[in-house]
Amino acid sequence: MKYASSFLAICLFLSVVTAFATEPAQEIYPAGSQKTFKGPENLFTGDVQVDMLFPSNDTAHYSGAY
Repeated sequence: MKYASSFLAICLFLSVVTAFATEPAQEIYPAGSQKTFKGPENLFTGDVQVDMLFPSNDTAHYSGAY
């Protein structure tokens, strides 16, 4: 029983250490850190400024803009 509880304690410790060692699941982009460009004429009428909020990545194959 002593060995089983020691084994479980070691497994719990390793799972906690592994959880904190992985890359963060969320990436934060500070305001103004992404590019800004003029909206394309084939999609907008008048002068439009597009402010990127976040780029696409390997997980999310889409981006966001304002």
